[in-house]
Amino acid sequence: MGTRRPADNGRALLLLLLPGIWVAVVLVLQVLLPARIQLAPLLAAAPAIACAGTGRRQCVAMAGLCAFVALLPWGPQARSGGEVLRLGTFGAILVVVAASYVVSVRRQRMLGELSQVRAVAEVAQRVLLRPPRPAVGDVLVAARSASASAGASVGGDFYDIVDTPYGVRAIIGDVRGSGLGAVEVAAVLLGSFREAAYDEPDLRDLVRRLEVSLRRFLGDADAAAAHVPLADGARLWETSNSLAVAPPRTAVDVREEFASVAVVSIRPDGRLEHVSCGHAPPLLVRCGAVSTVQGQSVGLPLGLSALAPGADDRARLVVTPFDSGDSLLLYTDGVTDSGGPDVEPLPLAQILEDLADAGPEYVLSAIEGQVTVRARGARARDLAMLLVHRP
Repeated sequence: MGTRRPADNGRALLLLLLPGIWVAVVLVLQVLLPARIQLAPLLAAAPAIACAGTGRRQCVAMAGLCAFVALLPWGPQARSGGEVLRLGTFGAILVVVAASYVVSVRRQRMLGELSQVRAVAEVAQRVLLRPPRPAVGDVLVAARSASASAGASVGGDFYDIVDTPYGVRAIIGDVRGSGLGAVEVAAVLLGSFREAAYDEPDLRDLVRRLEVSLRRFLGDADAAAAHVPLADGARLWETSNSLAVAPPRTAVDVREEFASVAVVSIRPDGRLEHVSCGHAPPLLVRCGAVSTVQGQSVGLPLGLSALAPGADDRARLVVTPFDSGDSLLLYTDGVTDSGGPDVEPLPLAQILEDLADAGPEYVLSAIEGQVTVRARGARARDLAMLLVHRP
């Protein structure tokens, strides 16, 4: 278990003493002010302060006890004969104490449930966007991600890297939009990548698998199975084992989602293969110089292949050497555009040149610091970064 910081201990002590301080201040003011000014009703706030501050039952009890003692006839109240006022204040304090007790119990129960929900959410997010090991295959790896949604660590920007029989393969992507809908699409693509990366020798076939998985998820099952129109408007779907009848698809069933994706494969023979589906080109660092890994043609984002049926994606494959000492940065536009539309994009190439001799973790920490400064504490977009280095 972690130890509490001195600042946390001091804050907890202040919250514990605050109801007593409130009672003392009210009593002092009551003594100093004329008898016609009655501050006794303010004592009813002590239990509420205790409940709002810590929610501890003993604190509520202490506040109620302090308020009760404060109602004893003394000072100006005793001389002015304020029995009715004291009894009314005493009744109000009892009501506040009872209400504070109920609120405290409910608050503690809700905090316990919230802690359980957060624990489950953290586990689910780590499974979806699992942190990579420091070394995957023969390369060193560092990664960063952030979500624009409050309370979430996973958004529409995603990454993954796996060691396969065909080399180390990595993916980075940016789903249109943000929120839970984008997380769903990211989960589909990550699941498909983690399976297809081990099955497809050709990187272009891997990308086709991603396209099929996404279109199937979005409701466009034509990408995954042949269909034959029936007289009643239903469709007959041919599968490997049986024939199944599916209801006709309506316009509402097909979601207009897409994702820009870059997939790379670092082969054992020292070659780097790259396929881009509408994504920003990776940055290659070699001998202190930075260049982009960009082919002659960039394919459409995943989910939009129906806009160009029959297009040949072979021009998308880029092959370049990836030797010892080289580094490759994959990133989403949430990194470069972190300062907003009115700010110049983050000069990633310059940062990489300045930190050409630094380790992957240090480089990403430096970029993350620049992003935080440019965002001014108000991140409006998801982001993801993946840096691989062949030592």
